[in-house]
Amino acid sequence: MKIQCRFIFEYPTIQNARVIYQSLQIDNQNFLKSWIRGKQIEVEITGLSIPSILHTLNDFLSCLTVAEQVAIMP
Repeated sequence: MKIQCRFIFEYPTIQNARVIYQSLQIDNQNFLKSWIRGKQIEVEITGLSIPSILHTLNDFLSCLTVAEQVAIMP
């Protein structure tokens, strides 16, 4: 069975979304698909089991958190 999850992350500006998107691309090879639409980053994760999806999601969210902290500093 194939499992898919899709997430949409929205940012204050197009520039914020672009910077974060570009900083994540090197880590996303073959594990997920992502694309940018205006101020949003869309992410699709596909796996064969729930643990596999959760592992990929956990790694992605860890990288996303760091990218957001660097790119969108208060």
